[in-house]
Amino acid sequence: MTDPLKVLAEVETEDSEMPEDLRALAEGRASRAAAEALRVEADASAEAAERYDRFRPYSYEEDEALVASLTRTVARPKSAARWRWPVAVAAASIGSIFALSQSGSPLPGYRVEASDGDRALRSAPVTAQGPKHAAGSLVTILLRPKFATSDIVVDTYVLDGAALRPHPVAAEISKSGAVRIQGPVEEVFAGLDGDVTMLFVVRRSDDRRPAASEVHASWVASKQPAEYRVVAYRCRVAS
Repeated sequence: MTDPLKVLAEVETEDSEMPEDLRALAEGRASRAAAEALRVEADASAEAAERYDRFRPYSYEEDEALVASLTRTVARPKSAARWRWPVAVAAASIGSIFALSQSGSPLPGYRVEASDGDRALRSAPVTAQGPKHAAGSLVTILLRPKFATSDIVVDTYVLDGAALRPHPVAAEISKSGAVRIQGPVEEVFAGLDGDVTMLFVVRRSDDRRPAASEVHASWVASKQPAEYRVVAYRCRVAS
């Protein structure tokens, strides 16, 4: 039987030796350009591919599959050939993953991905304006957490000059804390045109909603307060 303390010690050692670019990727802090550079490096080297696969955040579908498997069994699958941070902790002790998911525990970092119709945008060339969304198409924006969490809500803002203003959109939140915003471009970006910067604020459902000025200050300073996470998405909207 796997010794949970031994596994935790191994993960702790691995974390202390993690390069900063991989740490940023695992914690959801890596820029889209930095994440893409790591992905390109992974395509060119088997060793780099193994590192990238271990530390990249889970996809929306993987999040759902992980939570489903953990609720069915606490046994480590015999076929598991590798561990990916931070799933080793969860696999060693299911209590760990539940502890991370309880209200009042630290919020995970989030990364954003988007698609326009059937075209995935996360690997598209990064430009100053970001991806382009045209009227008449379906847009999907995903916020993927570093680790499973629960009891969260999402507030949405758009940058209006030098200030933020609320921009309510319907959001679907999975059991593992992943967020999906999906709908026609005209609904998701209602009233918006041209270059758009949208900020998503992920917070606990029982925590206060921060003022727009607080969110703006956190974003400008590139800080992530303990009470909430700020995730930015830049794009160009064509009406």
